[in-house]
This record gives sequence, structure tokens and C-alpha cells, in this order.
Amino acid sequence: MTLPVEEQRQARVARNLIREAGGLEPAAEHVGKGKSQLGRYQSAHEPDSITLRDIELLEGVTHGKAGHPIVTRYLAQQAGYALVRLPTAVPHGNELLQLVARQAKESGDITQGVIAALDDQSVDLGEVRALRREVAELIDAAVAMDAHLAAYEQELS
Repeated sequence: MTLPVEEQRQARVARNLIREAGGLEPAAEHVGKGKSQLGRYQSAHEPDSITLRDIELLEGVTHGKAGHPIVTRYLAQQAGYALVRLPTAVPHGNELLQLVARQAKESGDITQGVIAALDDQSVDLGEVRALRREVAELIDAAVAMDAHLAAYEQELS
């Protein structure tokens, strides 16, 4: 039996997570299940879906890997959200001005990238990917500023 398209997509996401966790054997050890069970999670022909517990355990060992957190990011995108990692340390002191400068720099980088991409009247895949990296850096800068302002807000409340 072949699963419906959406469930096949979910199985591919599970496969990516298992691969980034080191493959079937290491992933099975992390979650305490057999390789055959994890194999069913990633099969386009098996109705077994990966459990929330297993997702949490496997995403816990994939920090620093491409697309981390794989399933969480997929679910956010399916719901129409973009996933942004919160800063681990809240900036203090005079860093607010540095954050403003960082946002201005990232915004400028995006502007320069768009101008360069449109210079030849055609935007290619490499240019789009580079621009998306720049946009991600701007979003990170904005999230860092929001965390900074939230810390100030808490101090002033």
C-alpha cells in the first residue's frame, strides 16, 4: 500500500530526521526502539507515524545539523509559520545600539543583494539562496533586539 501524498511527505521528514540523528541504528538506540520500527516511520508504504516522544529525543541529538529542528520546522511551515531560534543570552548594557547597527547592516546587505540580483534582469537560484541567508540574518538580529527589549521591559516593570 502506498500512503497518501501528505503522509509520504511526513515519512520523508521522518527519514531526514533519522538520517541526521546518525541513521537507523543510532536513532533506534536513542529512542529505545527497534530499527524496523524506525524504518516504518520513514516508509512511504507503512501507516506508522513517528511519535512526539521520538521526535523530541531525535531532535535533541541533531543540534547543529542541517535544518535542525527538522520535524518542528516542517510542522511550523505546514501551519504557515517561520521558525526562529531565540537568542540563548539576553544582551545587556549598551548593546542596544550595536543591535540597531547589526539590523542596519543586514538590511543593507539584503538591499545590495537584490540590486545585484536584478542587475542582469534575471534572478538565479544562487542569488535567491544568498538573499534568503541574508534575510535569516536580519530576522536573527530582530529577534535578538526583541529579547533585549523584553529584558528592559521586565526590568522596568
